[in-house]
Amino acid sequence: MVAAAHNGAAADPHHGPALFDGATNLILANREPQTAIEWLRQYLNSNAQSELAPSFVARAQLAELLQQQGDAAGARQELTLVHSLASGYRIPSGSPTQRDAGL
Repeated sequence: MVAAAHNGAAADPHHGPALFDGATNLILANREPQTAIEWLRQYLNSNAQSELAPSFVARAQLAELLQQQGDAAGARQELTLVHSLASGYRIPSGSPTQRDAGL
């Protein structure tokens, strides 16, 4: 799964959804969080965002990863952006981001 994520991102590094999908696969496999963070940031900074990979979901994933890496301030910043994009979005109950960010 990890190799497939790398291959997909390398094959088309400017295709936003490939970066989002690759980061999501790394998150699900609980592997290479720094690479997932990098790919999510690339996706969010790209002009190739897609409705199939909403930016608020990418930002929520990024917040979770940042929190896991010990960057509480970065996680809170991303969560602020999540709520500005999707005001009804709620962090899943019991997630580390919800507990540690005080949400």
